Amino acid sequence: MKKKIIPIFATMLMLSSLSTLNNGENEMNIQKKIVLNASSESEMHGVSLASDNDYNSYWQAEEKENQVLELDLQEIRQLNSVTQIFKDEDIWSFKIEASLDNKTFFTLLDNSYGVFGRVFEEGCTGYARYIRLTILKSEKGFNPTSKEFYVKSSSLDEGRDIAYLLNGTSSGYSQNYEPAKAFDGDSGTYYCAPNGNYPQSVSTSINRVHYVNKIDIAVQDYGSYEFEITAVNESGQQVTVVNRSVHTGTTFSFEVNGYYKDFTYKVYDGPGWANLVEMKINGFEQIELNNQLNSLTFIKQVVNGDSVEFSKDGKTYVKYNSQEYKNSDKVFAYMKGHTSNTKIYGTPLEQILSLGLTGVVSDYLDEAHHISKATMNPLRTDANNQYYQSETKGGEHFLELDLGRTVNVTSIKQVFNENESHSFKIEASVDGKVYETVEEYTNQTGKEFVVKVDNKQYRFVKLTIYASANQYATSTSFEVRGNGSTKRENWWQEESGVIRFYPKLQKVSLREITSRLDEFRYSGYKVIELHQPYEGLADIWAGLGGTNNYQIDPMIGTLDDLAYLLKKAHEKGLYVFMFGNVGYGKFNADYFKKACKDYALGVDSKERNWFLFSDTCPDASKWFWSDIANAYYYGYWGENGKIPTFNFNNKEWQDETKRYIDFWARFGIDGVALDAPDVYYWGQANAAEVTYKTITNTLRKNNLFSLPEGSGNTGFISNYHYSGVQNYAVSSWGGGAQSLGINAARNYSANGIDDGIKPNRDPAVALGGISIAGMNFEANYQDATETERILEAGIVNTTGHLAFLHLGSADYPGQDLMLKWPQELRDKVASIFATSNSIAALNPSGARHKVYTQDEGRYYAFCKSNMAGNSAVVPVFNFGVSGVQVQIDLRNTRIKLPNGTMNFYDANNDEVVSVQVVDNMMLVPVAGSSFRILMVR
Repeated sequence: MKKKIIPIFATMLMLSSLSTLNNGENEMNIQKKIVLNASSESEMHGVSLASDNDYNSYWQAEEKENQVLELDLQEIRQLNSVTQIFKDEDIWSFKIEASLDNKTFFTLLDNSYGVFGRVFEEGCTGYARYIRLTILKSEKGFNPTSKEFYVKSSSLDEGRDIAYLLNGTSSGYSQNYEPAKAFDGDSGTYYCAPNGNYPQSVSTSINRVHYVNKIDIAVQDYGSYEFEITAVNESGQQVTVVNRSVHTGTTFSFEVNGYYKDFTYKVYDGPGWANLVEMKINGFEQIELNNQLNSLTFIKQVVNGDSVEFSKDGKTYVKYNSQEYKNSDKVFAYMKGHTSNTKIYGTPLEQILSLGLTGVVSDYLDEAHHISKATMNPLRTDANNQYYQSETKGGEHFLELDLGRTVNVTSIKQVFNENESHSFKIEASVDGKVYETVEEYTNQTGKEFVVKVDNKQYRFVKLTIYASANQYATSTSFEVRGNGSTKRENWWQEESGVIRFYPKLQKVSLREITSRLDEFRYSGYKVIELHQPYEGLADIWAGLGGTNNYQIDPMIGTLDDLAYLLKKAHEKGLYVFMFGNVGYGKFNADYFKKACKDYALGVDSKERNWFLFSDTCPDASKWFWSDIANAYYYGYWGENGKIPTFNFNNKEWQDETKRYIDFWARFGIDGVALDAPDVYYWGQANAAEVTYKTITNTLRKNNLFSLPEGSGNTGFISNYHYSGVQNYAVSSWGGGAQSLGINAARNYSANGIDDGIKPNRDPAVALGGISIAGMNFEANYQDATETERILEAGIVNTTGHLAFLHLGSADYPGQDLMLKWPQELRDKVASIFATSNSIAALNPSGARHKVYTQDEGRYYAFCKSNMAGNSAVVPVFNFGVSGVQVQIDLRNTRIKLPNGTMNFYDANNDEVVSVQVVDNMMLVPVAGSSFRILMVR
């Protein structure tokens, strides 16, 4: 049956909030222009209610499946984020797409597989006029609804960040806090000076002069900063564009409106060491003077071009008049009448979609030649000296980019290091499974190859290089161009909600876990951790000592069962990673028995070299006698010698570790957590070097999660290249078990919460990794009240961690103990977990800044954004007994609010909150012993 389309013009009487995240005009004015269409509507819940700033009203479709809601923004705009709020909490299968012409759409959010929750917000990029929400179904059969469906967008007239992913220079920097991090588009990373001395400076070069209209500065900590900004003008002179002055806050914006390049931020004083989170230089690039523009281009300014004419179709030309034309009329594809003196500034709508992506690679030489070197901004001054290189010469090597979402591709470019003969193939795919060949070259001489693509839709693009026997595979630049909304985050930087299983200890088979995937989804979990699923009894630490590291323990299933679990989990949008061990073996394993026998016989086998033996006993607590070896062997952990330690000082164990890690990486799991790597036996070996060579390099080339379990040392991210570390200040186990959230709830005090988060979580993110935290089910918290559990879940899930259900010992598995909880409490915790992985701002990555309240001992509030900074929330905790109006100071933060009363949506409680604002000070009503998550619209 053909769907009926019901159009209506939306109106909005009041904003939820104004924000620097929405750099364009007032949202109220934008909203008044929007046209809404729906495939159907019910009598009392028409389409106009889908975007009316009233979270108590809603649009509802007449039919239950495959319903469409459309927005026409009335002009092409730059997208920042999109939000959909359903009336009912359920597993919703839906997707949100965008288009320039209402014909060819690219993806903004694809939850077609179904995700549990009510409110969903996704940061996005790209240029579009039309936004389409397609609701496929509700798992429980609810009719499609929308309390609010809205888009944050910017006017094309605002420009874009022309310094994005450029390199930087500085007067000096601390290791791992390089100046380039001030231009990387990541709100969680930052530049930091090498010491506390002032002044300090950070600079970037933008090759040629651009028209710059605004500069945004973000710093790490709230305080007073004295700084100035200079640039090089058209005449090549260094001029001041922001005068030296003192500014208080964390985020500052300055109008510039001039023609500049090569910017320098110089800071003369501030709290602590000089730092710079982001320096965004918003403006318009100088367009090449060709008769045909490279793509649709928004024209901002024409200098010395009175006779210049522009055209959309190459037939009808008009003279440019910036005063008379609306933004939607300033987008052209052709021009004529320009001279050598003409200068045109604008924004091409075609983007390099592959910028900053890491992807998957067959192999790579080292970090200096990682795949990310091929996806750098080609305008960087050092771009020609950065390139991907394979580990070995000859043979077949590949680079595969996952753009994160389906996009519209117009061209693909590959640049080699040398102008010589090359054989290579470019393929593309929508699903990463079925690929089509875009172009293939055999013994083609050249250095730069560009393949035109007719605006086709792809998500995955793959380059395969067939290197000759004396040739490395290289790529100076691998560019995918077009229009769309790509994602730079790895899954562990944007997903949350981990449920941990000890299958052997809990006697839960892999098939049973597979059968419960929908149960996990309804509990708000997006990730499953399998503790030591390989062969070996669960007699010590739930079976960490394995007897066969390449087989699933028959008690819980087979490798086929694991493959089936992975397949079904991935179909439902879930991830599965394995908790394993390469630090020690098992005394009854065949490989250890062979090692002992070979030592006794003097046989130099690989197994014998995997372990350490001694004819004497150096330490009775760590060396144990073997009748087979007729010698002592080393076991760091004791346990009566049942878990002999592997020898990372030996190359044969290093090689075996690489095989072991590679086996599971290629099997299809999404990551590996390794038990206590900080106490592996290294001997004289370089621990960081060997770890990288044998473990993290293998996982990184497959773009998989890696966790050094048992460590909160961020050096495991910066030096060893693990993906993240644990935050023991939030939750720990064993004799010193503690829960930051429960303790705060029990003491009715917010004291110490930020001290438990800031020194652990924030540095991990600043290094490009994440921090993980979990709820606590240890013995001393078994009597926690429902209120304490809800507040604990709130702290774990809102503060920017990869949130685990529990992280403690195997004696207290969280999901088993939760069966004793009241259903209402379990449902509330599930909702909190769901919210943390459905709102981009609550991602493990991104910035988190404490904001101040009238009583720091009772209330805790902060701003949290995603990596790109285009989605933001303000969580507010009240640890006091009584309800109160919490005063929150948002002055000089990235959130800008007008004075007056406004309604915010509280994503934690599904409530509309009336908030008073005076000079960017908020008064938020919060009940006693509870919290809110305020959406920033």
